[in-house]
Amino acid sequence: CLILSFAILSQSKPLSGHLLTASYFLVTVLNSLIVSKPHGHFIGKINFLVEFLKIILASKLTNNQLSGAYKNFNIAKFSNLKISNIIDDLNNLRFDFFNVSSINETHVLNYFFSELKVSIRRS
Repeated sequence: CLILSFAILSQSKPLSGHLLTASYFLVTVLNSLIVSKPHGHFIGKINFLVEFLKIILASKLTNNQLSGAYKNFNIAKFSNLKISNIIDDLNNLRFDFFNVSSINETHVLNYFFSELKVSIRRS
């Protein structure tokens, strides 16, 4: 689901129906991350996103082909610096999360997914 969602979101002109499907799959995958600690759901989603981005960034930096569920990202084009900056922003968010009184999870995730949509393109 996640790979299909990113593949659809990375198209230059995806159909609106495909965008809705991709968004639904992403939300389903992220909502399935269950952590038992308070605020753990959100931190779990951020952790998942960081690990995913580290995998695709590492493959590009080392010129290694991805396999399995990630192999569709072998044809993706993205700026290593942009993905690295997104990872850094996500890490800062994890650090700052407990220092703020409240955070709107939907807005934060929408922001990062829009950044990813702009950053990852099909070759």
